This record gives sequence, structure tokens and C-alpha cells, in this order.
Amino acid sequence: MGMAASQARFLGITARKASCEFKSTEIAQQKLEITNQLSDISVDYANAMNSTKLIWQNEAATYDYGASYGLLMTPSAMNNYNAYMVTTNTGAIVLNSAYAAAAKTAGISKAGGIGSQDSRDRFIAALVPEGIITQDSANAITLTDRQLTTKNANGGYVTKDTEITNTDKTQNNGIVNNPSSVGWNPVTGMGAAPMDKESVDMMDLSAMILSESIGQQTIDWAQLYLSSATNSDGTAIANPISKTEYDRVMNQYSKLIEAKAADVDRETDTTRKEQLKNELNELKDKKEAYRKEHSGKIVQFDTTKMNTESGKVVNGKFTIVTSGVIDNDIQDMTLGDILARDIVLMQKGSDKKDFAKSAEKLLESFARILGYGQELGTGLYVDEDSQKALQYAMNMTKSQVLKPGNSVRIGGKKSDTAMVDNSAYMGASQYNRIGSSEGYNAISLSNMMSAFLTYYDNYLRQGDSPYVVGRSVETSSYVTDDSSYMYVGRSTNNEVTRSQKLADFFDQIYNSICEHGWREDAAIDDGEYFESMLKNSKYCLTSLNNDGYFYQTRYNETGYMVEVKDEDAIARAEAEFTQKKAELTYKEDSIDMKSKKLDAEISMLSNEYEAVKNLISKNIEKTFTMFSN
Repeated sequence: MGMAASQARFLGITARKASCEFKSTEIAQQKLEITNQLSDISVDYANAMNSTKLIWQNEAATYDYGASYGLLMTPSAMNNYNAYMVTTNTGAIVLNSAYAAAAKTAGISKAGGIGSQDSRDRFIAALVPEGIITQDSANAITLTDRQLTTKNANGGYVTKDTEITNTDKTQNNGIVNNPSSVGWNPVTGMGAAPMDKESVDMMDLSAMILSESIGQQTIDWAQLYLSSATNSDGTAIANPISKTEYDRVMNQYSKLIEAKAADVDRETDTTRKEQLKNELNELKDKKEAYRKEHSGKIVQFDTTKMNTESGKVVNGKFTIVTSGVIDNDIQDMTLGDILARDIVLMQKGSDKKDFAKSAEKLLESFARILGYGQELGTGLYVDEDSQKALQYAMNMTKSQVLKPGNSVRIGGKKSDTAMVDNSAYMGASQYNRIGSSEGYNAISLSNMMSAFLTYYDNYLRQGDSPYVVGRSVETSSYVTDDSSYMYVGRSTNNEVTRSQKLADFFDQIYNSICEHGWREDAAIDDGEYFESMLKNSKYCLTSLNNDGYFYQTRYNETGYMVEVKDEDAIARAEAEFTQKKAELTYKEDSIDMKSKKLDAEISMLSNEYEAVKNLISKNIEKTFTMFSN
């Protein structure tokens, strides 16, 4: 019985040991798989560290945009209203589904074709239902409005040609043709001189001083005495207007009339020509009405209100002091002169509050040149933020620099033959305040404008601006002191209309697909696919050159599209790697613990196995010995 029990025990130990060894083998295999997984995610992580993305850099934006097909093929300041077209290696223009539908509607073969005014207008009209442009924009671009109805069986649109006029706008859903419509330009992108569509310029202080629309605008000195303007009989003028402002408005009307007259001359359709003539007459009538309204209310530059004596400050008159010397040649002084020189406005014998009000009127005229209270595109008014910044600068300059209660008085010198001995002048020159002393009031127009532009920058940068307007010049750091600072604004008075920009943009696309043909790629709107096709050189980009032609290049040769590290993708990969590594490490630790337990059990079983084996051997040996005796 003892022998049988030992053998049974031996078989049980053997089975258990075999089972443990099998489990140990399984655990070793699992650990190997985890090691392989760790290796794989490490390789993926290393690859992700090299992730890149395509971005679009443009001076018109405050930050970089992700490059996409929509950005390249949608007219905006980001691409300066020039198309950047994706092309195949053979030069065919790659169109997404929306543009492809418009090309089909316009009847353009995939192999290209000969362009025409009618085909181009159909192409523009077909962009409306595809959501690329609005109906109003299409009307402004084309002379004939294409009323699109439903899609036909081939995916195109059934069109109805109608000439929409003011008389039938109710029957046509209220849509009226824009009188400043622009026709098709068959050579846009085909060698014509590229249209200058820059809406804003980057200018340092020197460039702004020399700019036509800002620095070279003459000072409207009449603003100083508008409120006290009188007729020849001594009665006050109701709602007076300075001649400078009057001339500005009249010049605007003249430009509009000139442009409308050119539209009339170009138009060949009798009905449309008659409509344009009516609109031209309306503009002429408005100009005449403005002239009649302000007739007799125009206040011109009056030398009797301004001091022209170089020897001293004349009581009651406004005196301009340039670099410490009374200036008697001020009629042609410009805003650029104010910014470039040291110019102070003085008045003797005036009430401090009245002087402050006059200075405010002059400040407002300066600010209007910069775009304050004007139409978008005037001076530094280029967007909503700049408009708010101008308003902020105006409020701060009035409340800090021109507030009568903030005026300064240093000493009691009142010499007006040597301005360095006049306390009011010295206070105005040394402080961002009205200098008031001994019956004299003075304000540095140069300091005032430096403060205004500094406040303007402060608003745009919020708390990040390094420039500050202190109480004194010494404690101030004006933006105008930084010669490398760039101002964003319109440097000239020449402006291309939005309709012209849009027409030129879509003419570039239309002419190019007619010239080189097109291919449809419905997936091109997908960002990852778009980037991969460009990075792998499956597609190229064509961009407009200075000679007026489009040239095919790699994506990173356009000057705006660049490849940079994809920090977001890298961060996501790092987070994913950390998580997966933690999970695998936890599994590995659990397996190690199980493996140690099995190893201990196998070791124990091995010892027991040897002990039972030895016991059985001894029992067998005793049995043989007993029977042999």
C-alpha cells in the first residue's frame, strides 16, 4: 500500500509540475508579445515625432492657417485674391465636386476648350448653388444674371438667361444687377499684367509719412475755428464745414461719377446702358445737392485766425511753433510733418477749456485721415479690430492728453520771442498734456499723435504691447520711436473694388481650366488626403507669377505654403504612447508576478518530485533485497 501511495503521489506531482511548466511557457509567450507591442508603439511614437503639416503663412493674418484646398480656391486676403490651383503632373486643374459641377454647367470639356463670355458667365453663375459665392457676388461679377433652377440628369444645372433691372426686381426675387459689374478678362493668368489687389500695406513710420493716403494729407487748420465761424455780416454760420472736408467729399463724388460714366461708355446693351445713365444722373444730382446744402457754409483757411508773425505769439490767434520757432508757412503742412517734426500749437489769451476743445477738433481731423469714423479701407482702418483701436486711441488721447484738468504748469516764464523761455511751450513739449501758464496754452501736436498711435497699438496688442504713454515724454515709450515698427494700412488712394477682385480670381480659374483641362477629385477637400497628395508629389501647385502667367511648382515653392512640425499630432502621439505603454507595463508586471509564483511552485514541486522519486527508489530497493534473501 505504501508503494502504491507513493506512486500515486509521484504521478500527481508530475502532472502538476507539467501543468505549471506549460503555464510558464504561456506566460513567457505573453511577455514576448508585450515586448513586441512595446517595440511597435515605440517605433510608431518615433515616427510620430517627425509628423509634419502644411500651413499657410500670410502677412494679412495674425497667425498661420492650416493649408487646405478651400483656402487656396476661395478668394480672400489670405491668398491676396489670387488662385493657387492644385494640378496633376500633366498640368490639368484638380477640381473638387463643387468646382467640377460648375465646369460641367459651363460646358468646359475635361480636355479644356476655348473660353467665351457666355461660358464664363455660366461658370460664375454655377458657383452660386454650389455655395462657393453668393448670388449678389455673382451678379456683381457678371453682366447677365443666370437664374439657376434644378440639376439635370447629368448633374449640371438648367439655366435661364435674364437681364435683371430695377423695374423687374420683384419678379426676380428682389435680385438686382450690381451696376459696377465687371466683364470677363480672357487674358487673366494668361500673360496679362497681374492686378494689384493689395488692400493694405505694411509701412514703417517713414513709409507712412510719405504715403499718399496718410502722411501726405494736408492739415485742416480750419477745424480750430469752425465753431466760431461767422458770415460776412458777423452772424454765426450754422453747421459750417471746412473747405478741406468739402473738397474731400466732392472729390469722392467726382470719382464715382467718372467710374459710372466709363461703365456707360463700355455698355453695349441698350436697356442696361439706359439704366447706367440714370444711375449716373442720380450721382450728379447728389453731388449738386451736396454743393447746394453747403454753399455759403464753407470755412476756408483764414490767415486772420492763424498767427503768421514770426516774432511773437499774437493774442487770440493760433500759433504753430516748429522746433522752437514760430512757423508762418503752415498752409501746406501735412500729417507727415506732424509725425516727423516737433510741432506745437499755441494760443495766448484763451480759456484753457476752449483751447482744449479746439485741439480736440484738430485731433479728430488727424484721426479721420487715419480712418477714424471713416469707411473700411481708409488709413489704418483695415478691419474691425483696427476700428476699435482707433476709437480707443481717440478716447484715451482726449481723456489723458487733452483733458484741461490734466494740464501741466512748470515755472512762470512767458517769453514768446524765445520759446525755450515760455513755460506753456516747455510744458507742452516735455509732457503729454496741455501746457498752461501765464495766459498761454500750448499742446504738442507731435506728442499728441505719438500718444494716439501708441494707444492704437496698445489696444491691438492688449497687455502685450511694450509701448506706453506716460505723463511726460521722458517716462513714455512711443510706438513712433521704434523705426522698425510696421503699421498696417492703405498707403494710396487707389482701390480695386471687391467685384473686380472676385472677377479676377475666378477668371484665373476659368481661363486655366479652359487652357489646361481639368480633373475631378471628390476627396481633395479632405485635409489629410490633400496634404498627402502634395507631399507625395502626386499633385503640384500652380501660382501666378509677376509676368502674369501661372507656373507649376512643388507645394513648398509658392512662398506661402510651408511644412512644419505638427505639434498637435506629436502631442496626441505622445499621450497615446504614454497610455499604451502604461497599459502594457501593467500587464507585464502582472505577468511577472504570475511567473514568479509559478517558478516558486515549480521549484517546490521539483523538490517534492525528487523526494518522492527517491522514496520510491528506496522502496523498490528494499523489496528486491527482501525477496532476494
